[in-house]
Amino acid sequence: MEKEYKANLSGMKEEYEAKILATTENYEEQLSISREECEIRVAEVMEELTLKSRQALENAIVSKNEILSSFQSLPIASIPSYKAQNEMIQAHYLSQRGNMKKGDRWYLVDVEWFRQ
Repeated sequence: MEKEYKANLSGMKEEYEAKILATTENYEEQLSISREECEIRVAEVMEELTLKSRQALENAIVSKNEILSSFQSLPIASIPSYKAQNEMIQAHYLSQRGNMKKGDRWYLVDVEWFRQ
């Protein structure tokens, strides 16, 4: 009876080890497939991101070039000189001193700007 018990136990052990080995191999195969799928998806996402980044960069460059060309078309003479701007602000400031009403717009100009 002891021999039968040991034989039975040995058979159960072999069967259990075979099941564990088969299950482990199955999990390893599933992990390998999942890893391959993940690597493919990562490659797809990286390619898409690279394409979108390249397009965004090209759009930014186009926008920058458009802005630069629009600045170049502006006549420089239309911008008053520093001295003229200073005089205009001082004249306006002196004429409006104490005449502010509710709802009027005003701007804070640093005193250092006048002293330059």
